[in-house]
Amino acid sequence: NYTLSADADVDVRIRNIAGIVVSTPVVGQAAAAGVNSLMWSGQSSRGTAVPSGRYLCEIAARSALTGEAVNVVCPVDIRR
Repeated sequence: NYTLSADADVDVRIRNIAGIVVSTPVVGQAAAAGVNSLMWSGQSSRGTAVPSGRYLCEIAARSALTGEAVNVVCPVDIRR
């Protein structure tokens, strides 16, 4: 879950601990102000299950009205 203070276009990237993007589940999706939810399947962009370990979820939000942008990174642990 993430909260936006205003409507924004959102990109979400999942990176491995080395910083390499393994999945991009959301690209340029319009999201409304307030609480939004995202479910990542645990799969890479190639459609294969990523190995167990720590990943970084990067959420980038941009206001179409003001151009203001904010990035947030949070850890995600995958255990299989």
